[in-house]
Amino acid sequence: MKIIITEEQHKELIDTYKRRIFQVMNEALLMIADDGAFYGDIDFCYHYPTFDGFMEDMVEEIIRNYQYHIQDDKYKPLSYDVGDFIYDVVGFENFINILLDAHGDEIKEFYESKTKDC
Repeated sequence: MKIIITEEQHKELIDTYKRRIFQVMNEALLMIADDGAFYGDIDFCYHYPTFDGFMEDMVEEIIRNYQYHIQDDKYKPLSYDVGDFIYDVVGFENFINILLDAHGDEIKEFYESKTKDC
């Protein structure tokens, strides 16, 4: 079955997709805000010996702990499962790459500050 949509519907779909990705990505910045209050006294050298491992765990934490809601004037508020969105819509590795493209400097700086004595 083919579905035909108008240019306006396509634009709205793309805008919604972008908005969802940016909302989820901002959760990563909240996790490292205030010198990593989210991570507390975690021993980064032990738990996250590699940056890749840290990124995978950060995305898993976002999936486990956060939900986001889209409010649209046309529809009632809808709740989306972040895990379904990351795994099924964006792709886990793609999401990490998008996250690093958008906020990589901040995330890398945070990780390096936590692992400088390893």
